[in-house]
Amino acid sequence: MILTKTHTLEDYALFCERMNDFGIFEYVEGQIFPVQSMKSVEESLIDYVLSADFDEKEITTQFDMPTQKHDDLVNNLQALFFSLVKAKHLKIYAQATTIAIPELGRGRNPDLVLVSAEAQKRNKLHQILNPIAVFEVLSKSTQAKDKSDKLTEYQQIESLQAYVIISQFETQVTVFQRIAKNKWEQEILSSAQESFFLKCVETEIYLKDIYEGVEFP
Repeated sequence: MILTKTHTLEDYALFCERMNDFGIFEYVEGQIFPVQSMKSVEESLIDYVLSADFDEKEITTQFDMPTQKHDDLVNNLQALFFSLVKAKHLKIYAQATTIAIPELGRGRNPDLVLVSAEAQKRNKLHQILNPIAVFEVLSKSTQAKDKSDKLTEYQQIESLQAYVIISQFETQVTVFQRIAKNKWEQEILSSAQESFFLKCVETEIYLKDIYEGVEFP
């Protein structure tokens, strides 16, 4: 039997800190994954990065990076919520901020996180514990994970009120909003003229604003 080495959340946090210029990573049951991949990082690389001998100049591994459409969509989302930050007493974080789900042994990095400015909680590794809304922009390599694994995980976070999945391949947004402790409603929108009401921040979101400047063949 081949035993897979596991790593702690502390290992994951240090790995992310040292590999900040090389990619964004997530933590699942002791394994570290590039956010744009379903394949875990090679153990030999993790061991080197966590070692006292680590030198970032020696890193030659290339990890998949988000596409321009992905980045444009995230930028549009940030712009949409920027004006709400003060009015709704929110903090907004993008991509490199980890949400910890300690009960499941997970550390996820959504493309965008909304959290209460006054009530946000973090663990000793500065990972967010109580997001109120998370947004994921689908990529070809991670869309199955975003629609299934992450959906299940995020819905178990007590503070979370909304999970929004945005396609970068077509105009389509899937919105999950909590209506009771263990009950969620789903809404799928596929026209730039449509909108949805994000109840946790009492704001109408229009797809034309999410997809502004993003063109499809």
